[in-house]
Amino acid sequence: MTISRAPIATNEPISRGLEDALKMENTSLEKLNMILPEVTDPEMRKKLVQHVEETKEQVQRISSRLQALGIQTTTEKAQAPPITFPRAPNATSEMKLRDDIKNVYAWKNFEIAHYEFLKNQSKLAGDDATKKIAEQNQKEEKKFAKDIQNLIPKMVERRL
Repeated sequence: MTISRAPIATNEPISRGLEDALKMENTSLEKLNMILPEVTDPEMRKKLVQHVEETKEQVQRISSRLQALGIQTTTEKAQAPPITFPRAPNATSEMKLRDDIKNVYAWKNFEIAHYEFLKNQSKLAGDDATKKIAEQNQKEEKKFAKDIQNLIPKMVERRL
């Protein structure tokens, strides 16, 4: 016995996924731009600047796709569960930066998970254009998350 799935009758999961992705990327831009002035390590700074540019491109890809689907774009920010680490009242700027980097790393993994869902929803709906955007954005998020992960030992050794 084979079970066949009926095609998705509406593109609501796709449009909602794209809208959520746009909100997440707008939030990501804000977070990255907030911590960028605090980063003194040239390697980390370079990666952050590069990812800010990638994120701007991601916003553009998503906005273009939403427009192609006839959906108005937004500059609204995501309302994801807050990912924060408590700070001691006497936390040094170095400790604050570490917390910020931890938050960015967690946020990037949240985005990666979102793109995994959007990729699969798009595939199920036969929406190749959205699937390609989800794949490209996820690839960039994974690379940046890996860059952060590779810098963690340096951060722990207090060299960042």
